[in-house]
Amino acid sequence: MVRKIFVLLAIFIILIVILVVFLLNNRGDNGQLPVLSGTVEAVAIDLAFKSGGRVESISIDEGQSVSLGDTVAELSHDEILAQIRQADDQIEAAKAQQRSMVVEKEAARRNLGKVINLIPTGAATSGQKEDLEDKIRGLDAAIDAASSSVKAARSRADYLRAVFENEFIIAPAGGTVISRLAEPGEVLSPGQKIITIADLDNLEIRVYLPETLLGKVRLGQNALINIDSHPGETFDGVVTRISDKAEFTPKNIQTKQERIKTVYGITIGSSGHNGILKPGMPCDVTIPPAP
Repeated sequence: MVRKIFVLLAIFIILIVILVVFLLNNRGDNGQLPVLSGTVEAVAIDLAFKSGGRVESISIDEGQSVSLGDTVAELSHDEILAQIRQADDQIEAAKAQQRSMVVEKEAARRNLGKVINLIPTGAATSGQKEDLEDKIRGLDAAIDAASSSVKAARSRADYLRAVFENEFIIAPAGGTVISRLAEPGEVLSPGQKIITIADLDNLEIRVYLPETLLGKVRLGQNALINIDSHPGETFDGVVTRISDKAEFTPKNIQTKQERIKTVYGITIGSSGHNGILKPGMPCDVTIPPAP
């Protein structure tokens, strides 16, 4: 009798083990995805001067907020402003020369008319007429040259003003300064990064999902985020991007076992977390089944 009870108990335990193994192997059937690990990231924008020069001022420091359109830094403008003034003076000088030659040409044209009227009377000669015509042609050429000089000086002035505008850094978006790499007085090269800003209110988490589970995720699907520093607290997220290309794929995929190694990048966006989530934090992401 006792032996029979032991046999029945052994069978019962075996059945329980089989059931547990079955449930573990098929827990994805209810649509629940495994917990995915990732790192909180921010979309960062590196700011730099298009022109090189000496830094005059930087108005923000790490941790401070900036708004779209704020002037956050500028170079010294002494040299470029002097060049702009020089170009403007060249414009005015060329225009004055052009006006003077126009006046001289009008006088020559009047004299030519008088000479033409006096030739029949013998008071003027054809040589005088030809000299005046040559002078007028020369003045026309000089006026054209002065006009070209005005245009060239204006082009240079426009270029210098564009360079002047490049000596300011204007925030292209709102955010928080997460790094500052220069100080006033430093001489920078064009394009040298000096400030990085990021929108810490809208963060992203990059996780990777096996190809076999990709069909259970769609854009706009809700996600739950957990971090070690706030155990038991869950933050909301949403699937904002699903990669079109597989990653970590073997060179030659020939079997089903190799295909399950294929993963796809999933981006989870998160906002409204009151600044608790920060770039660089490791986190876990759970994507509940879609309703």
